[in-house]
Amino acid sequence: MKCVYCQKEITTKSSEHVIQNAIGGFLESENICCPECNLAVEKFVDKDFVKIFSPITNNIDYLPKRASTESCYDGQVMCAGQFYDAKFKGRKIISVPKLQQERKCGLDKIKGVVPKLFYFNLQNDVFKNGISKIAFNFAIHSGINPDFLMDFVNVEKDGFNVSSIKFKNLVIPFCPLNIVDSKIEFRNEIQLYHNLILFSNGKELWCYVDLFNVFQYYVLLSEKFESSEKVLRIYAQKCQKIPLSEKHYVEDLHYVKPKHISALLTIFGVTYEECKAQRKEGEDDFSLIRRVINEKIRKESVVSSLSDLVNIGGMVEFVDLLKNSSDTGKINLYHNFSFYFDENDNLIENNFRQYFIDGDGQVKFYPHEMMDVMQSDSKMIREYSSMKFKLMCNYILKTTALGK
Repeated sequence: MKCVYCQKEITTKSSEHVIQNAIGGFLESENICCPECNLAVEKFVDKDFVKIFSPITNNIDYLPKRASTESCYDGQVMCAGQFYDAKFKGRKIISVPKLQQERKCGLDKIKGVVPKLFYFNLQNDVFKNGISKIAFNFAIHSGINPDFLMDFVNVEKDGFNVSSIKFKNLVIPFCPLNIVDSKIEFRNEIQLYHNLILFSNGKELWCYVDLFNVFQYYVLLSEKFESSEKVLRIYAQKCQKIPLSEKHYVEDLHYVKPKHISALLTIFGVTYEECKAQRKEGEDDFSLIRRVINEKIRKESVVSSLSDLVNIGGMVEFVDLLKNSSDTGKINLYHNFSFYFDENDNLIENNFRQYFIDGDGQVKFYPHEMMDVMQSDSKMIREYSSMKFKLMCNYILKTTALGK
């Protein structure tokens, strides 16, 4: 197997996160790149990309973080009824320049400074590069031939070493274009999850990338894709704190005899070689295996069915929507609801985020329609994104010390 970036044979396996680990991605693949290029991807793509999400990663407990790597990020605070731009680090407000200038004192002397909003800078190549890499990784992980994907990947080398990695994919924002999608997305509170949907449409291969149920984009991976069957691969994981105590997961393992270790490995689908590669200094086999199994359970516990995450209340809420719709609206609502959900209220994954039914009853391909919206009504996209950002900010302020 060759590394997709340097094209060298992979002699030492290297696990690459499909969604960056720093933003809570658990899905990993050893079929993407060599250890050297893995480091190059982190340097040239991931490092700056994950900083965009600093307001989230610094304030949500379940996400990986170290005190030594707390990031600075920008936002807005309120003081005495006035709004001010502010700078944050970790979970603290560290400066409010205009307010401090007005009061002619340090921030520690000013009372009643309340955080209100955080800024996410998405209009740059760093964001497009990172979101495209996620889509690219998921396609490789899903078994797509890399030859179909490399037209949009620019890899530069300095001798034998990779010196630059840039993704040139078309990246298109999502916003709901029918009443059912609007009902799914427009809520008073946000449920945090990551979702990837890889799908084909003729010779086009697309990936829908949804990070934290806020940052939602289509990425065009190929315009020359060939397959005898339609491609559909889905990954969904919750972004929430999972109990990690060993007692919670494997409270009876302390009483398992050493001769049962091999059976334990088989039950949980873990090899001894995998465990050895993760051994800590002074750790005995039994402690090592128990720790590795716990970590595997922790990761698998957040993987979810997309149908469980996308829930608008089923038929009961559908009936309520019908009551408040015009005759034309009722027809469109019925078409889209039955297009997305079966008779048991389960999500029809073959259609979701790929197709929808417009007001004339025509089936439309979502990415193509979003391209038209970008040209004709970009204000609608901006307003939708703003709504999502506010929900995310409200979640952070409600659940962390920043808002208290």
